Amino acid sequence: MSSLYFNSSIQLVGELLFKIVGITAKADIGDEEDKEEEEDRQTSENSKKQLLEVLGKERRDRVLAAVYIVRQDPSGLVRKLSVHVWKALVHNTPRTVREMLPTLSKHWLLDFRIAFEPLHRSPDPGSHLVRRQRRTGRGR
Repeated sequence: MSSLYFNSSIQLVGELLFKIVGITAKADIGDEEDKEEEEDRQTSENSKKQLLEVLGKERRDRVLAAVYIVRQDPSGLVRKLSVHVWKALVHNTPRTVREMLPTLSKHWLLDFRIAFEPLHRSPDPGSHLVRRQRRTGRGR
């Protein structure tokens, strides 16, 4: 059930990012890979600038960090969609990851800590869930 939510979420995030950048979803890679590589690099650099301009560095890094982390999802469909979004927006993965490393590590450590936080410490499970959502910035 949760993979359905992740699937829908990554689709929506991908569509939103594609609209911001002004590109359509990439088609499957064909035989004309060499010709398209330079175009992809140009598009990727333009999309990086566009995302930075529209979202700002912090928000762009948070969104790309989330897409990068979801690339490791156990669900094949979610993994495939997130890799598709990542490849459409990012041409040089090592450089992009290096640029967003502080955000990525903070995001990963926070999720890791919350995942292993014991539930029995909270007298009210509902308030515990609200506290978790506030810490991750998902609840207001």
